[in-house]
Amino acid sequence: MNHYERIDRKPQATIGQVVAVGSGIDTIDKRELKKVKQILPFGITSYPIEGETVILLPLENGEQVILGRIWDSPKTNEEVFIQAKSGAYICLKKNGDVEINNLRIRPDGQIEHN
Repeated sequence: MNHYERIDRKPQATIGQVVAVGSGIDTIDKRELKKVKQILPFGITSYPIEGETVILLPLENGEQVILGRIWDSPKTNEEVFIQAKSGAYICLKKNGDVEINNLRIRPDGQIEHN
């Protein structure tokens, strides 16, 4: 049986900036943090780009984790948008289309070059 302890205090998230990505992710908020971990869905691996603005959340053990990045998507009609540092992207559209680097695949299998 699992027992969970109620925590009455609310963690205070801060905004930081990614300053290095290598053997770990280093960020700066009011202080420099080394090898910060990220919270990601299972099966997803992602590395932030240096200079990105991120949300840092403190844990009870004193560590900080990256909760996500602050980003205004350049696209507006998609449900899922994945982009690499190189600019390559995959976009799953609400209408069922899949767009890969300006190549559009329609739900019926038709392929269009944008």
